Amino acid sequence: CTDAGYKTEWCNAIIDLFKQQDWVKEKYPNEILFYRLGDFYECFFEDALIASRELELTLTGRDCGEGRRAAMCGVPFHKADVYVGRLVERGIKVAICEQVSDPKESQGLVKREVTRVVTPGTVTDASLLNEGKNNFLMSICLSESGIGIAIADISTGEVSATYLSGKDCLSLLRNEIGAYQPSEIIINRKANEISEISDFAKERFSSLITDNLSRLFVYEKAKELARRHFKDEADKLTESEMLMAAGALLSYIEETQKTDVTFAKGVNVYARGQYLELDLNTIRNLELVEAMRVKSKRGSLLWVLDKTKTAMGARTLRSYIEQPLIDKDKITKRLDAVDEFCPSFFHIPPKEFKEAWEKCYRGDKSVTYHHGFVLEKDNYFGYPKQKKSNFFKEMVDFGSCKGMFMSRPRQHSVTYLSRHTPDLRHEH
Repeated sequence: CTDAGYKTEWCNAIIDLFKQQDWVKEKYPNEILFYRLGDFYECFFEDALIASRELELTLTGRDCGEGRRAAMCGVPFHKADVYVGRLVERGIKVAICEQVSDPKESQGLVKREVTRVVTPGTVTDASLLNEGKNNFLMSICLSESGIGIAIADISTGEVSATYLSGKDCLSLLRNEIGAYQPSEIIINRKANEISEISDFAKERFSSLITDNLSRLFVYEKAKELARRHFKDEADKLTESEMLMAAGALLSYIEETQKTDVTFAKGVNVYARGQYLELDLNTIRNLELVEAMRVKSKRGSLLWVLDKTKTAMGARTLRSYIEQPLIDKDKITKRLDAVDEFCPSFFHIPPKEFKEAWEKCYRGDKSVTYHHGFVLEKDNYFGYPKQKKSNFFKEMVDFGSCKGMFMSRPRQHSVTYLSRHTPDLRHEH
């Protein structure tokens, strides 16, 4: 294209296209850029070298003007999720650059923008997730006085936060990372300043570390974001480090997903002493969630206990094992809920109870729903239709019976009843 005879309109379009690609790539230097061209996503230059190696794609090349030749590889757009998933599994971020203007109405080059960035901690595609395990993104704010931590699973809407202080706070931080096993961690400092923590997370859990993000850990911005998303619950973020960790978490999700954070409706703030503290050696030696020899769930305590029928149940059971309660009242409340919700409460055999619940989870048309409970025909789990009011009065509240309903399904709403108020409340 540099020769005078080849400087045609077509060659100029190619040069403009690569200039546009360079302009977009400058904004996302640490991500593999999937650049939409027709029915394919193309990768260029260094991105193409990495993508071809990791995805085993054929590497090609083409002249791109100014004496340069671009390495290229591509994937069909309708199979892009598969290839993106494989890169994310290897801890590589992927920026998806789409055509955002109509080619028929565009004069010259079609406008393109990055519409989302897929990272290990922000995956929402169910096919890329382990249904029985949460996919956590962790935010860590370190200061001289303490450490603020915020954790979110954007596929389920769970957000938690805590604050660590004292001489052993780094050791406690290791335990928190071990308890959540995050797919990705964002930190306000450089990773080499806390290499003990960053190396531990990468080596033990293959966590992707995104460091030196001090621009996201800004107190005033964090305060505004927390108030907008958590409403009055933002007041529970009493320590500035914890507030900034939560704010940075929300900012990072907004930056990567290119949309407002709608899943975050509240935050669970917990303190040291709320759960039994288990270090990694204890979790490993007791084989709570993984057998030591085979490094899998089979043979562990979780494998023995897990008779759950839903993905949200499996995730919550795992969290119960990894974070055991130590408050007697809370333990009793949980056990009472399970006891009340056992099949004998509904006067039906366990097998029929499980089958009805499975129909509810599958969305079977033979069942209907009322305030989150499955009702089959005119049978309210053993209650005659005319006595259904008694059935509802005896229901336990959602918070108490998490052992059965477990937790919010991924990207779905949950409805529940409460017997602690005179009206039948439900929440979406």
